[in-house]
Amino acid sequence: MEAFDTRRTLRQNSDHLAVDDLELAGKTEIPNLTIERVVEEDVTSPAGKKSKMAVVYFKGAKKGLACNVTNTRRIAQIAGGSYMSSDWIGQTVTLCLEDGKLFGGGRGPTLRVKAQMRGDR
Repeated sequence: MEAFDTRRTLRQNSDHLAVDDLELAGKTEIPNLTIERVVEEDVTSPAGKKSKMAVVYFKGAKKGLACNVTNTRRIAQIAGGSYMSSDWIGQTVTLCLEDGKLFGGGRGPTLRVKAQMRGDR
């Protein structure tokens, strides 16, 4: 029987991007992601708590990023200080792994948005 990374099966049924998606791809960051749309969706934490969150979808990506407070603030800053979702469309960002507060409690690797560096384009 062939061995496989069991995280792969955990992420297959997820509607949103997670740390495992980057780790399984062998990446610590993905540059040049352009925001295509932002929608409000019900998101369920690992503990089963449901919350309405902004979910950012990037051009060419199948899954969206459920924006916690940190990522919401970072994208707003990138968009010139605007929290209006319409101002986020077309912004180019980098998705990366950082240590932080986990959705549902605790600390560990988290997905974070950061500004696109000039040399990354």
